[in-house]
Amino acid sequence: MKPRTVLMTGCTSGIGRATALHLAAQGHRVFATGRNLKALEELAREAKGALHPIELDVTSSASVETARALVEQQTQGAGIDVLINNAGFSLVCPIELVDDAALRSVFETNVFGLVRVTRAFVPAMRARRSGLIINMSCITGRITFPFEGVYTASKHALESISDALRLELAPFGIRVTILEPGAVSTSFEATSSKTLELSGQQRDYASMMEAAGQSRSEAFQMVPGPAFVAAAIGRIVAARRPPIRVVTPLSTSFLLRVLLSLPDRWRDAVVAKIFGGLKAPPAASPPGQA
Repeated sequence: MKPRTVLMTGCTSGIGRATALHLAAQGHRVFATGRNLKALEELAREAKGALHPIELDVTSSASVETARALVEQQTQGAGIDVLINNAGFSLVCPIELVDDAALRSVFETNVFGLVRVTRAFVPAMRARRSGLIINMSCITGRITFPFEGVYTASKHALESISDALRLELAPFGIRVTILEPGAVSTSFEATSSKTLELSGQQRDYASMMEAAGQSRSEAFQMVPGPAFVAAAIGRIVAARRPPIRVVTPLSTSFLLRVLLSLPDRWRDAVVAKIFGGLKAPPAASPPGQA
């Protein structure tokens, strides 16, 4: 396998960190990027100098441009062979309670950030008529779960953008792969979800969110770490003809196929059951009534 020059966003933890190490171990030249330069430098030391840390904030056009210029300098103008758009974060919140700032924040990173980075690195690929883009989605890119509507919407947008990119860039020899992992045991769940202060009528959601959270916690105790996703990305990078869409692991692919095959009402019932039943508490008595 010929070594490739790879740039990946969101490498300070979880899937990004594991993938950067995996690709470096395979002999690829990896530009590992993220907002925490100290964490990236520690990652580079762990990889024994086999990868190159670059500070990059996908929400900042200036940061993206600085990173692009640095990569161009370090590759003597050749640019990268593979772009892996991995940076992103989640939001667990009922749609009714999402404020504008939180909504914009999710889309700024998960959607606008992805497009911003892609715009920066595609021109060099297009000029030489070759390249690969891997966009990190998840199964929620094709199915929606309760209390994850905003995050899910961002992944649906990612999938649509990726489908358009695949068609638009194919004439220039650039391939686009969507990766849809199932649940992965990382710090992502603990660090990226919005914490809500429920009060007044908002407490109507509290019991449902607690039950759904318990179900999520139990599920995440049984899922594997990010190594299987890193291995899947390694196979995509090495493929002579990268696939259009990859669901991993196999059990997740089976679950997704089953859920998508169900009529909407049946699927709603199954998903509600998975998330603790989604039963609202009894309505509060009107003022003045016992």
